[in-house]
Amino acid sequence: MNIAKVTLCTDQLKKLKKFYSEVLGFEVEKESSDELILKIGSSKLAFKPCALNKTPVYHFAFTIPGTLFKSAKEWIQSKVPLNTEGGDDEVYFEFLNARSFYFYDSAGNVVEFIGRKSCISRKEDFSIDDVINISEINLTVNDVLVEGKKLLNQGFKPLDNKPLNEKGLNFMGDFKGYFLLGPVNRTWFFSNKVSGAFPVTVELSQGITVRAHSNGTISFES
Repeated sequence: MNIAKVTLCTDQLKKLKKFYSEVLGFEVEKESSDELILKIGSSKLAFKPCALNKTPVYHFAFTIPGTLFKSAKEWIQSKVPLNTEGGDDEVYFEFLNARSFYFYDSAGNVVEFIGRKSCISRKEDFSIDDVINISEINLTVNDVLVEGKKLLNQGFKPLDNKPLNEKGLNFMGDFKGYFLLGPVNRTWFFSNKVSGAFPVTVELSQGITVRAHSNGTISFES
């Protein structure tokens, strides 16, 4: 599953543009009063103004080469504080064979850099051009079992074909990209942010568009 573009809602468009383009150095593909589109490796991250009752909070992950994890962590630390969990500022996921660190963007979204050991770079020093793609995006829903079955019917399977966990986080997709399907009011790992059902549009390279809605449901377009 290759994530081509993710579109999220925000009430802080100008701050996000400054953060991602000036602080982190991602290229801006498009900027207007209605949309900000950033190039994230082979993927695109877009933000659009939305009229919501509260500020949206999302979690998403950018893949980096595992060989550049240490360098990337040092690079990010020179720009923004890292989030911690139990006194640690990084974590190893055995089931993904990857290490991650986390930080907040200017709107309070929980951003993850995940260094996959299967991704190798011959470079020694990290730069923002080494970000490979968007590899994870949250889909927060009211009923994980109901909405998860919709994803299953579209061919998106849970990691290792595990049963859907209605109270936990479900990785659905494959090693190239995952939907993080989970319930509302779940605290995001390495943060104090709570998950909510906010609009998300995910365009996949295979021509399918997945939408998560503020009413906690999922729909599809092709």
